[in-house]
Amino acid sequence: MLNSYAQRPGDVILKISPKETCLLVIDMQEGFVSSNGSFGKFDPEYPKPLQKLLPIIRHAIEYCRGIGIPVVYTKQTHVPQFFSTAPTYLGREIAAIRGAGFRVCMKGTKDADILEELKTTEKDHVIEKNKASAFYMTWLDLWLRYFHTRTLLITGCETGYCVLHTVQDAVARDLNVIVVEDGVGDPLSYIQDAVLQLIDMRFGRVLSWKNIECALDRFPEEFRISGAKP
Repeated sequence: MLNSYAQRPGDVILKISPKETCLLVIDMQEGFVSSNGSFGKFDPEYPKPLQKLLPIIRHAIEYCRGIGIPVVYTKQTHVPQFFSTAPTYLGREIAAIRGAGFRVCMKGTKDADILEELKTTEKDHVIEKNKASAFYMTWLDLWLRYFHTRTLLITGCETGYCVLHTVQDAVARDLNVIVVEDGVGDPLSYIQDAVLQLIDMRFGRVLSWKNIECALDRFPEEFRISGAKP
């Protein structure tokens, strides 16, 4: 069975208003993406798929800044007590990283910093979070209301964790969700493919940045993507 985002039975018609759109950049931080961060030290192969996202995400950020679309970054940030209050049954991956002694994205450490390649400007907005969803106990919902957001473009990491949780919470708030196919990543390729299929089937759309940008440029006219791979 082909991934739904790779082959669709019909055309996708997009009409995305830049004035009602926001770009979300999830957790592109040293701890997750840098070779010298916690995940890179735990497994040198782990951050490599995430590092490949940088050119597309950087381009998306610069494009959105240029046409006035708000850019919101999230930062996963933890205090020391967080690592001693976890549930008994952690996922195997998280348990292994913690068991190896890594305290990912600890507040006040370089691990928690946004990557220099994607550094923020005075035009951008940064939200700290300490759970997977960018909405959980943060200001994001309120900020999106201030921005009059109807469509949320999602980039960042990890697809099978923070991206997925954020997508589900965005849909629960009746937002139109578009995940940037070449702007999200997961260290595990089979999770990447499965979650993108899930999102495109049940929560929103998974589209290349090229097609998203074309739709934004075309507004108020419609932009049509054929049923073949977008």
